[in-house]
Amino acid sequence: YAAGLDLDLEFQTTPGYKFEEWQVITKNVRDSIILARNSSWKYNDSGIFPGDSWKTNSYDDSFWQEGFGELGYGDGGESTLLDFGTDTLNKHISYYFRQMIHIQNPENFGELALDMLHDDGAVVYLNGVEVFRYNMPSGDVFPETLALTGVGGDDENRYFRHPIPQGSLVSGPNLIAVELHQNQAASSDLGFDLELSGVVQDGLDTLFYEDSRLTLKLSAKTSIKAIT
Repeated sequence: YAAGLDLDLEFQTTPGYKFEEWQVITKNVRDSIILARNSSWKYNDSGIFPGDSWKTNSYDDSFWQEGFGELGYGDGGESTLLDFGTDTLNKHISYYFRQMIHIQNPENFGELALDMLHDDGAVVYLNGVEVFRYNMPSGDVFPETLALTGVGGDDENRYFRHPIPQGSLVSGPNLIAVELHQNQAASSDLGFDLELSGVVQDGLDTLFYEDSRLTLKLSAKTSIKAIT
């Protein structure tokens, strides 16, 4: 049974069987942060496309700059200020970010999610494979591709949750690569930061109930069995 359900169960007596107890097994799961917000990122804010291989693990980013999130300009809360060029009416459209993380036991993680601040649009790759895009058109993305809409108001400082496919992580080094795109060349601000988390199981709790009627509100994934 899934978490959040209200259950009201009663054992129906069957000839030849005597009810003994209910066995309730609850899985203890929690979110584990793999990459925290405000981490350090390699970034390219030159306005020059770094080449198609920029999002692959083998790409040499040693000449890229490095800074802590939030990265961007124009909002006043940035830890790292990015360059937009010399013309305020014709700023860079695209920016590129890379972060290598090391995972020992990827099989320990169930559901994976990215909590991401993106102003305006973004495409995210894990180990060279696109795992999601936000506020970007479908199809091929180029350095001059504009985000679909401008991000404004409270959404400029909001972390949006994006689930990513389970099994995307591998044992050893894993590359998170992000390209951020503006909605217009005269945009007043830009922002990027990201947190990666995964669900891990810490163990099982087993409880027994002797009453033939069982009423529970489930707080986690649970299996229930009538013992006869």
